[in-house]
Amino acid sequence: MERNLNVLGVLYIVLGAIGFLIATLFIAGFVSGNLALSDLKTVEITPSMATAATLLMILISIPQVIAGVGLLERAPWALLLTNLLSVVNLFSFPFGTAVGIYSLWLLSKPEARALLRPLTNVSDAK
Repeated sequence: MERNLNVLGVLYIVLGAIGFLIATLFIAGFVSGNLALSDLKTVEITPSMATAATLLMILISIPQVIAGVGLLERAPWALLLTNLLSVVNLFSFPFGTAVGIYSLWLLSKPEARALLRPLTNVSDAK
């Protein structure tokens, strides 16, 4: 189970990094003029739509990296954050969907939940 949580943590870091990289490249292309949104004939994309999509991608990518690091460190808060991001990832076909399903399946297991629970101090319980 330790190995599965490590794999999931790395997957979240990679997904977040790729999303952030795509958003950064999209911004760089748009600013430099290499990405002409008016040349797209099938869908009319306005600059405000492109900005909103880029910001949304960044706002999802940063918590994914944070969740991945939290899983690798076995932080108790990583369980809730990863579950929330798993549901969001279900709508990101195909890779996000696969990671979302895998993480929901993995984090529903009692063994994985036990690894992410905060340790209780025996002296505090007395």
